[in-house]
Formats: sequence, structure tokens, C-alpha cells
Amino acid sequence: MINRIKKYFSVPLVIYLVVFLACIIMILPNIFVDSENKPRVIEILANIGYSLFASDVAGILFDLGNNISHEKQNQKQYNAITYSHCNMLNDLIAIVDDICENLDIVDYQDMTLVEQLNSILFKGQTESVISSKEYSETTEDISYWLDMLKKESEKLLDISYIMYENDNFSEKKRMHLRFLSVMTAEAIKLFDMHTIQSHKKVSVLINDRIIKQMLALYPEQKTLFDDYT
Repeated sequence: MINRIKKYFSVPLVIYLVVFLACIIMILPNIFVDSENKPRVIEILANIGYSLFASDVAGILFDLGNNISHEKQNQKQYNAITYSHCNMLNDLIAIVDDICENLDIVDYQDMTLVEQLNSILFKGQTESVISSKEYSETTEDISYWLDMLKKESEKLLDISYIMYENDNFSEKKRMHLRFLSVMTAEAIKLFDMHTIQSHKKVSVLINDRIIKQMLALYPEQKTLFDDYT
């Protein structure tokens, strides 16, 4: 909680607190000392205290407003930069749906994404089917999607270091991007083998790792994936 408050202030909160306490110390004698016996110096200190208090409040409000505005700008910048990468999830849904139709997968509209992917990966349950030229051509968009996700993840990782002042690019998010780069490269290699065994590994990589890494980066996309909510 305290750390969340601190991020909205560029000046350490302890400085504002010290100034506030100094104001109280200067103002209190003016309130409690009888006006008939009040030394002139107490009134002077009180006036200084009131001025400092007003400046302290103004500084807090300015600092808070400036940092909130900066955070909103950073969020807009982050959303713009990650837009293409985030929408790779939507692309996967469209690609899988299209391949299911082309492969004549029965009742694919009623399946979850995981079920659709597995129906594609294990079409016919035989290597003679998934190693055929027709199957390879029909499903090549899966390799294309994995390759694009790999490139987009690596590009975004590079940008995150350039935009180091944007707090939205945390080290945790960079870790997800590194994992995506490695896992997509492995998935491409395994998918292109077109064997039952390699496709089993692809199923695990896409369903249990790649999509989960993407949803960790973009939790707002979980509404698209009933399997992962």
C-alpha cells in the first residue's frame, strides 16, 4: 500500500512530513499563548508556518497531479507499443477457427480453443495424415503465427529496454517475453516435424505455456479464453 502511494510522488514523502511538522511547531504557540502576552516573534513564526503549510499542500497537490498525468501517459504509450503483440491472441483464435473449417473438424464451433488445437494437431491420430503435404499446407498458418509471435516478443523486449523510464515495462514482463521467444522457437521446430510425438509437445507448449505467458502479460484478454479463466 505504501509503495503504491510513493510512486505518485517524485519527492520523498518524509520531506513533506518534516515540513508539515515544522509548520505545526511554528503555528501552535500562536494558538495557545495568550494574545496579551504574546511576543512578536511568535506571530512572525506563525505567519511563516502558515505560508509553509500552504506551500507544502500546494507542492503535494502539484507533485501528485504531475505524477498521475505521467503515469497515464506511460500507460497510453505502453498500450500503443504492445497493441500488435497483445492482438496476437485474437489472431490465434481466428487462425485455429479457419484451419478447423478447412480440415473439416466436426463440431469445432462447440469446442474450446484447447480442444480445437488438439483436433488439428492430432488430426486422424496417424502420422500419415499430419505428415501429408495437404495437411502441411492447410496448417502452415500455425507456424506463421508462432514465428510472428517470436519476432514480436523479441522486438518488444528490445523496446522495453529503450523505454526503461516507463514503469509498465517491468522485469517480470521482460521475463515473460524471454520465455515466449524461447518457447515459440521450440514450438516451430517441433511442429514442422509433423509427428504424433512432436505434436504432443507442441500442444503442451502452446496450450500450457505460450498462451498462459501471453495472458500473464495481458490479463484483460482472459475473457477470450474460457479454458484459462
